[in-house]
Amino acid sequence: MADEPSLIQYGRFIVEGMLAISTITLGILGYWQNSKVKSLEEDKEYLKKEIHKISGKVDPESDRKLLVQAAVSVQIMGINSLGPLHHCREEIIEFLADRKGTLHIILLNPRSDTFVLRQKREEDFSQRLLSEWRASVSILKDICLHTDGVVELRLRTDTPDRSLFIVDALDGLGDRSKMLINYYPEEAGTRGYSGAQFLAKFVMERDRDSMFKNVEYFARCWERAMPVSLDAAIEFAS
Repeated sequence: MADEPSLIQYGRFIVEGMLAISTITLGILGYWQNSKVKSLEEDKEYLKKEIHKISGKVDPESDRKLLVQAAVSVQIMGINSLGPLHHCREEIIEFLADRKGTLHIILLNPRSDTFVLRQKREEDFSQRLLSEWRASVSILKDICLHTDGVVELRLRTDTPDRSLFIVDALDGLGDRSKMLINYYPEEAGTRGYSGAQFLAKFVMERDRDSMFKNVEYFARCWERAMPVSLDAAIEFAS
């Protein structure tokens, strides 16, 4: 009986030692698992970037398909955005006239130093960007003559690094929200359109982080940009 307390203490020591070893083991396993997950996430992001570099263009009809599906709002941002405005003229008119939608557009200010720098970056020696800008404003004017929908144009001066085509996200992202994203290439002498492009849908969980960031980006640019009427915009590039 005299040895009973020591046996109990010894047993307690063994149990506590086993618990300590278990805790350390679980900690090591948890650290290893977290490191592995982090490594896999980094690999995934790297592969996504590489895929974007290789994959080229999205379906050339994507902007038109998004406009046909748009219910409430369309937001467009680019240097001159001639592509979607020319390609989707009829769909934009239908969206504004029949669905009474709202169209917000941000273009680069053609009188800004940023526009001149962009021309140099793209090695535009023929005034191509300016000619496309004028064409975009003329198409917008033509669209407004065919509908009484809400069209708001703003001009930005900050350095452009992407174009955006966003559908049904003006009042917050939801299941109907979609966007086309075109990140401009860094290489000199290349057009913005030649950069990585992809289609994002809010219903796809993998796209949501990118969509939140780009909706916020558009909103910040919209707040900083200068509102201008279409008639005044035509004078800007004269």
